[in-house]
Amino acid sequence: MHYRLNPVYIYPNYNEKHHVMTGIDPEDVDEALSKDKDIKAVVLTYPTYYGVCSDLESIANIVHKHNRILMVDEAHGPHMTFSDSLPKSALACGADIVIHSTHKTLPSFTQTSMIHVGSDRIDVNKLRDRFQLYTTTSPSYLFIASNEIATAYMATKNK
Repeated sequence: MHYRLNPVYIYPNYNEKHHVMTGIDPEDVDEALSKDKDIKAVVLTYPTYYGVCSDLESIANIVHKHNRILMVDEAHGPHMTFSDSLPKSALACGADIVIHSTHKTLPSFTQTSMIHVGSDRIDVNKLRDRFQLYTTTSPSYLFIASNEIATAYMATKNK
């Protein structure tokens, strides 16, 4: 059995004036999923390094309409869940899997991150098995505690 990825790229819009990518159109996601039934998951970055947020809630609805999985790299967005003044977090928008680099925008140690499962579309046992292929058998409890302290701190600062 081969587990080779065959990516299908959906290119973001480009703002000529500011020379920056401005996000993915939900219609482009719908078109790609309608054309290619072999696509299993949609993987997006939200927000981008420059803070650009695509219409993730619409994209999530489209992905789920096609019975696919939405995985979001929210490396620069773990702080968004702690404020109503910011765009909705990927989990709140309906993402199935979200990866946070907590060290980028939360007060957590460098190299810390989290993976979140946001729906029952994800086989948690399969995810755990795959995760164990790539992670250490000797986790840093300082890193784990750092993530917990960072999220607890953010939760108390927003009250």
